[in-house]
Amino acid sequence: MRAVPIALVLATWAHALLGVGSDDLFGRWVYLAAGVTAGLLCLRAAPRAPWLWGAFAAGLLVKSLGDVIYNLAPDLDAVPVPSVSDPLWLASYPCAYVGLLAVTRRRTGRLQWATRLDGLICGLAVASVLAIFTMPRAFGWASGVPLAEQVTTLAYPFGDLALLGAIVMSLAVAGWRLDASLAVMAGAVCAWEVADLMYLHEVAGMAGRVADALVLTGVAGLGCASTLPMRRLRRTRDRGILLPIAFGGAALAVLVLARPLEITGVAIAAAAGAVALALLRAALALREHRDLLARSEEAAGLDALTGLANRRHFTEDLEAAFGSGVSHALVVLDLNGFKAINDTFGHAAGDAMLVDLGERLRGVLRADGTAYRLGGDEFCVLAPCEVEGLASLAGRCAAALTHRSADYEISAACGAVVVPGPYSDAREALAIADTLMYGDKRRNRTSASVSAAQASAA
Repeated sequence: MRAVPIALVLATWAHALLGVGSDDLFGRWVYLAAGVTAGLLCLRAAPRAPWLWGAFAAGLLVKSLGDVIYNLAPDLDAVPVPSVSDPLWLASYPCAYVGLLAVTRRRTGRLQWATRLDGLICGLAVASVLAIFTMPRAFGWASGVPLAEQVTTLAYPFGDLALLGAIVMSLAVAGWRLDASLAVMAGAVCAWEVADLMYLHEVAGMAGRVADALVLTGVAGLGCASTLPMRRLRRTRDRGILLPIAFGGAALAVLVLARPLEITGVAIAAAAGAVALALLRAALALREHRDLLARSEEAAGLDALTGLANRRHFTEDLEAAFGSGVSHALVVLDLNGFKAINDTFGHAAGDAMLVDLGERLRGVLRADGTAYRLGGDEFCVLAPCEVEGLASLAGRCAAALTHRSADYEISAACGAVVVPGPYSDAREALAIADTLMYGDKRRNRTSASVSAAQASAA
């Protein structure tokens, strides 16, 4: 069935360029046959995608009904404006908008707001440029005629602006990735738009026949597009802000040239909308960049395994504690017996133990301080604390990192100081805390050795 509209289009182009056949035959009945056939093709495809091809089928068939009524008039030059056919012809525009919206949704699925803005910016920018060439002529036609005729005359160029903007928006939100169906559909709409632009300039002779052939190409193209596969995009990625800025720049050029070129208000309004949305898009991009930077900075300050703050975060916080004027406890902790878990049960069990101990250490502090994993089995705590509370806090931290079971025993060597205290800088305070921690570790090893010797002697 697809061959029928294609053959009609080829015959119409032969008539337009070579003069084959009569104008009445091609202008009335070949045109009507192509419209009906294209509508039936879309109707046949409607069960696959009701909102998509059903909308296009409705638009083409209702337009063909308008053509039938128009062609039954004995004298086409005497048909009034508006006529019975005009509401039917104009009804094809909203049907096409619904179809294009369904195309976008079918190919891309749920869209990000940034992607939607990109599409609107591109569509409005293109519409503003087209309005420069179409609207002055349209307003000239509509001047000095009754109100009903003015509204009808202007409805067509407005519908064309919206239709071209809609197809550009559909292409933009899909990342300008075409499949066979969308490529034919976009070409069909563009052919139709070029023809309407030619009609506005009252072309005649061969140029008029070419305009008729372009309209027929657009009508048949929509029908043929329904017979081609439409690929669903796996993912529509945000392709950056360069493209919407480029289209926004074109719209800005329209605004800059508005006065010297005496550009119509319709083009100015569309261009202003595109520029406003481009600024909004830039603001969203900056906010997303700022949020991404904040998340990356936050992630850079966290230990990937336990979720505790890491050494980089600790270094920054310790420097800040020295300049805060508030006494802080600096507690350095190193696990005893942890290596045996890795050696006996594997690193996965060791990692699970570190995560559990980290949670317990964080639970001891609650909101009063920060727990850090400095690396390996070394932890640290920094919390507001006076000298008299240091021993208690250090004891609670060491107890949180203690675990006893039938298979293994984990304890923590601890060294604690109060900063800023008598220390000249953060490095010195950390060195003293480390020294105290290693002293505690040596004492624990000595005690364990003495206990083992006593048990052996017994």
